[in-house]
Amino acid sequence: MASAQVSRLVDELRLYNGYRTLWLDRRGYVCHSEPDDELETHGYTYLTTVMRPSYDELAATLGELLRRRQEAMAVAHGVVPLLAATA
Repeated sequence: MASAQVSRLVDELRLYNGYRTLWLDRRGYVCHSEPDDELETHGYTYLTTVMRPSYDELAATLGELLRRRQEAMAVAHGVVPLLAATA
């Protein structure tokens, strides 16, 4: 994940006292909302819920979540071959 996007999110999240939910939109942009907001109905993908994370915490969390999502999408689209069962 780009460091500019992580920095932007950390700065924005400092303005909130409670938890914020992070979402990935269809363009691959990470945004945040109140935890009660259900943005799946608008095509967003839930990532995680955080409370005032540091830059390092957010970078590590988002990096891992987005890496796993990319791997899952690659498998789903046949880019990465599944392990063959041995007979």
